[in-house]
Amino acid sequence: MYSKLQNTTNQWFCQNCVTPCGIRSGNIHNCDPAIECDICKTWIHNSCAIVSNDEYKNTQATNCTWICPLCDEKNLSTSYSNTSSGIETNNTFDIRKHNKETLSSSKCTSDKSRHIYTSKVRMVSININGLRWKKLELQAHLQTENPDIVALQETKIDNGITTHELIPDTLGYNIYRNDRTGNWGGAMLLIKTHLDSAPVKILENGPESIWSKIVLQGKHHYIGSWYRPPDAPSDQIQLLKDQMDKIKKTEKAKKQPCIHVLGDFNYRKINWQTQLNKDTNTCLNGSDGQALINILNEASAEQLVLFPARESDMLDLLSTTLPGQFTDIHSPDRFSDHEIVMGTLRCTIPRKIRPERTFFQYSKGNYDQMREDTRDFTRDRNFNGHQNNRNVEENWNMIKEFILGTTKINVPTKTSKGKH
Repeated sequence: MYSKLQNTTNQWFCQNCVTPCGIRSGNIHNCDPAIECDICKTWIHNSCAIVSNDEYKNTQATNCTWICPLCDEKNLSTSYSNTSSGIETNNTFDIRKHNKETLSSSKCTSDKSRHIYTSKVRMVSININGLRWKKLELQAHLQTENPDIVALQETKIDNGITTHELIPDTLGYNIYRNDRTGNWGGAMLLIKTHLDSAPVKILENGPESIWSKIVLQGKHHYIGSWYRPPDAPSDQIQLLKDQMDKIKKTEKAKKQPCIHVLGDFNYRKINWQTQLNKDTNTCLNGSDGQALINILNEASAEQLVLFPARESDMLDLLSTTLPGQFTDIHSPDRFSDHEIVMGTLRCTIPRKIRPERTFFQYSKGNYDQMREDTRDFTRDRNFNGHQNNRNVEENWNMIKEFILGTTKINVPTKTSKGKH
């Protein structure tokens, strides 16, 4: 019998029944909603961790890291977006499942309620070079990697091909496309349906880019898929500057807007570590990519890809105004003639706003008047004397309507403001 028990925090618990909660002395029983800390691996009741139902559902729907209050205080330097945190994020955020590992000794005994939710938004950029011919490879990649945002360039499709022919609805993406015209390549964005996304029409100034806006942590993030042909005129890159300027005017904020641009820019001579000509180690000119560097610097953006996308050239880029929040920039298995660029954006999940709520202040009610109203109601001919001619439900409805009516008149109300 004792082989089925484990001593945890100086108490005996049956392995099949309970696990001690990491915050209070109570136990987590089978099927209790609970969350496991990704650092100390301790299980905590949702109510003890002050996790609302909406937050619980959000964490179930996304790939998130959850850190308990005490570990949060010990690891503030790595809790938000530090790439060196090394936290494994295999938390299922589900009804507690019992196993031997969940009976580990509790390390989080603080009753403080501060906690952090870190959402991982995985972005991918692919120069597909003909989506019609690589749709099966793309679908397999989406099923295997399951990225949240996919930026495609050189799609080479027109409006004669429907989106559903290329990307099945079962993969769970909202799709925004800007098809080719003439000899242009076309661009496309795939954004998971659980993200709040919308197209940004004012940024469509050519057939080689497409933009969408998503909302994360209450902030607008602008996602762009961009393609610059190798033989493009030197001033074409100014279209990117125009787009970024429009975003700034749209946001009307003192802080820099959140912008992420993914795509193939075909600047072969840039050494992105030194921002010099990689062949001569001298300054670049406008046609070699200095114009792009100037645009990114003016927007306080940084280019993060430091590996070649095709042969020895860094063609496919990921530029962002939030470089400190990106991690794991790498290239998964390729199926096109370019390397695939993948990166992970870390940001907290927004708390849903609590709606305004109106409640009665019963301590301030005029109960003398309510008693008088009740006496008048019982004397009323419509109620008294005819109750036997009505069924129980009809009588109850009359009484209920009277109670609600006199309460609204004689008991003052107060409205609480919505909160995050």
